[in-house]
Amino acid sequence: MGARQSGFARQYNVNVDALRELTEFTSDFIYILKRSIPAAANTIIYLDKPSVPLATLAKSILEENCHNSVVMVGRDNLDEISINPTGPVVVIAAAVESGRSLLDLSRDLRTICAESPITYILGASKSNGSPRREELAVNLAITNHPARHEVVICDALLLPASSEGHAWHRERRLLSRLIELCCPSEGGLEEFLQKRVQTLRDENSILIDDLFWTNDLASKLKVQKGFVFASSTKVSSYSQADVYFTISFVLQKLRASSTSASRAIRSNWFQQTLLSPANFGRFNDGAIQASILRAALPRELNYSGHEEHSREAGRIIGRIVKNASEARGEAAAEFLLALATKSLILRTADFEQVLGQVPSGMPLLALLRQLCEDQANDQPPN
Repeated sequence: MGARQSGFARQYNVNVDALRELTEFTSDFIYILKRSIPAAANTIIYLDKPSVPLATLAKSILEENCHNSVVMVGRDNLDEISINPTGPVVVIAAAVESGRSLLDLSRDLRTICAESPITYILGASKSNGSPRREELAVNLAITNHPARHEVVICDALLLPASSEGHAWHRERRLLSRLIELCCPSEGGLEEFLQKRVQTLRDENSILIDDLFWTNDLASKLKVQKGFVFASSTKVSSYSQADVYFTISFVLQKLRASSTSASRAIRSNWFQQTLLSPANFGRFNDGAIQASILRAALPRELNYSGHEEHSREAGRIIGRIVKNASEARGEAAAEFLLALATKSLILRTADFEQVLGQVPSGMPLLALLRQLCEDQANDQPPN
């Protein structure tokens, strides 16, 4: 999917080139093509440039197995298709999110291909829940003929909708204030912060192993052995993005769960589910803790209205911050940054207790503590 939408970078990006290189994806996609493409199809339409290789693959399968003469055209060249082509039409889309481009295409095809059955084949479909994906499929399938058009998805990704309010936007808004508080002599902190600002302003860059902060600026958070969501034999190859993607998927699945699910995350006028502070003790890996902080919505970590949860969160976070020089405290900077950006909110007493645990001799943590104190009177984000 494209890197930008409505003036801001997407929170999640599907790298179609990398996706096509995965043996598992290619194998599944070829199977779907063989199963779903009508033998009489003679027209293939690709949605965008990243979809061309997959459309070419579909064309080769049709020509090899069905001996058809196949016309392949792009979304912007529909005038090359004759009105009412003689056979079925296949539409190939490498990756879709909202599906608006596909819906626009489907409306054009109602006139151009009024008598043709259409098969939509999607490589990766990202949505924030099954209802959204089902609604797209229903709208694409609509026709006045006896049988509906077909919509087939190879990989369905369950992730939050792209929005401007995610954790890196909140971080970017505070970086300028951090730079103002920073002393040039503090061990390369100003250089680190300036570089971080440039990284987050470059909305064409993709963050893979630099999503999270570390306490000493020199190392990177790496998932440790025993990552509950992954094979232990492959842990060393996982990036920060892999961990964040996984946690985001898990949280979004809880948000999209059925109303009868006892462990679903609910956000409405009448109720707000909080993530248990015990998660930060249960998942004591710094990369997982940082992923939860970044993937959760601020309202899901707002403990200011619940004394017991706030006290428990403050106790756990205080212990992590206090042990910032040890492995069990490697996400201390991320916790302090979450407090500063109000991605995580505690009651005043617990907030102050956490700040009191910041160890001496760690310039970045001291700077973040100062920022937390500076931001203490600001209103929390929506």
